[in-house]
Amino acid sequence: MSKTEALMQLAFYPGRPARSAAYRAGVRDVLLKRLDGVQDLPFPYQVGSAEADAYLSGMDEGMRRANELTWATPEQRRVIEK
Repeated sequence: MSKTEALMQLAFYPGRPARSAAYRAGVRDVLLKRLDGVQDLPFPYQVGSAEADAYLSGMDEGMRRANELTWATPEQRRVIEK
């Protein structure tokens, strides 16, 4: 399992209030870039649309979660990198 997949499972656990597909895509795309080295992901929505706003908000969460992993202790990282 990639780091992105592991963090997505932790982030969007059962019981968490639902998020839109655009929001989840924003989280996923940031994690793919920051943690898995994926490059050249296009911006998938028209700027100014509700979907673009949700995507950008998801990107904020993705950056926060990537930072948390970057700053995590080795013990904390093992939970995610299993």
